Amino acid sequence: YPIAVIEYDRPDPDYIHDPTIESLDQIAKSAKKNTTILKRHNDAFTRVFTSTIQSQLELQLNKWGVVYFCLMGVNASSCVQATAIGAKYSDKTVITAKQLMADRNYSVQSVEQTQQQYAPWFKRNTIYVENSQSLVQLMQRKT
Repeated sequence: YPIAVIEYDRPDPDYIHDPTIESLDQIAKSAKKNTTILKRHNDAFTRVFTSTIQSQLELQLNKWGVVYFCLMGVNASSCVQATAIGAKYSDKTVITAKQLMADRNYSVQSVEQTQQQYAPWFKRNTIYVENSQSLVQLMQRKT
């Protein structure tokens, strides 16, 4: 499978973000088809310049012939959800799993409560499965 790693690239010096975990980055770079895409907005499908017809992510997915793609990340109620919304408008279908998302929602005490907040949206708007084993089986059928 091709792998696109998406990272924030904000010019704001007060905005601190962590790079992709090194072990995940190495795995991504070992794929035959891989790229790293820098984004400046929560939605990785947002165009950097308004005159651009497609975002860098959309151009790359189209180049690879990707229609279905697995989305994972931190901030499920923000970045991951915004990218999933952008995918819908770009005629892409998101496949994801509960185990592939996390959230930094500080107003909620437990991880389980946080997942209960964002999971219903993903269940309605993406192909959403409960665990990574089901996800792998599903992706094998989509190829």
